[in-house]
Amino acid sequence: KSSPRARLFKGEWTVGKPASEDEKSARIASIEIVEVQGNDSALVRLVETHASYCAAHTPPQSGHAVAPDPQELAKLRYWVAYMDETACGCIGLQPHDGAFAEIKTMHVVEQARRAGLAKSLLAHLMAEARKAGLREFYK
Repeated sequence: KSSPRARLFKGEWTVGKPASEDEKSARIASIEIVEVQGNDSALVRLVETHASYCAAHTPPQSGHAVAPDPQELAKLRYWVAYMDETACGCIGLQPHDGAFAEIKTMHVVEQARRAGLAKSLLAHLMAEARKAGLREFYK
């Protein structure tokens, strides 16, 4: 059963339209970031979108996108960002030995870009990583 928030962004904002500072503030104020399980339907759709984007924009030998397989996604920690109860972005964390970690599948849907959502996702992930004792990230 999917969450009531598990729907992708429907494009309330025009792609590429420069946002005013008031619009950005309003969007950022309505962001909710939630940790989800690998089988979360919103997460799976966001990872599928990310994988498709990477396949279209990355040379085959450089493709490192995580597969949108719930069993694979369950091996990592993931958060989904919601704006007005619509899933608009995700970010994953893969801990490694010691205090090292790797950021996985950071993606914001095209219609929600340039609103500070990626920055919010990254700040949230870094705070969670610090809580877990992780201090360094692979580049």
